[in-house]
Amino acid sequence: MTGVKEGRQHALHGGSRLQHRQWTMKRMRRDLQAAGGRAAPPRIGAHMSVAGGVSKAVERGVLHGCEALQIFAKNASQWRGAPLDRDEIRRFRRLADASGITPVVSHASYLINLATTVPALREQSIAAFAPWARCSSREPANPRRRFFHVGAAKREVR
Repeated sequence: MTGVKEGRQHALHGGSRLQHRQWTMKRMRRDLQAAGGRAAPPRIGAHMSVAGGVSKAVERGVLHGCEALQIFAKNASQWRGAPLDRDEIRRFRRLADASGITPVVSHASYLINLATTVPALREQSIAAFAPWARCSSREPANPRRRFFHVGAAKREVR
């Protein structure tokens, strides 16, 4: 694939990492359109950090040239997270709408394991999953755009 080689050369010749990522995103879009010949090629995006406020994820997505965006509205490796500020949610939605980035997807915590056979873990998983799965005005991303991993059957360690 020539794009990867050319991207490395671009980065080696004075381009910043951000410029390289933007260049790579453009190259991937062009290659997908050329290969697929479809009217609507897949949208390219990434997980973006919500550090500093959930709206920062949209700003970072725009900066990196994303067409789609996935966020963890709360820390992906903790059971509980601080509630999101309503003003911050409104700012997130306003920026997402203005940016044209779509879809914006909310990703559930990696800790949730609905497939477990361990009763305590299952209860904790359901307790964490239920509020996230409900359509809520406290959720920054579109409630219909959600992603989670079902988990795996795990046995209790004795």
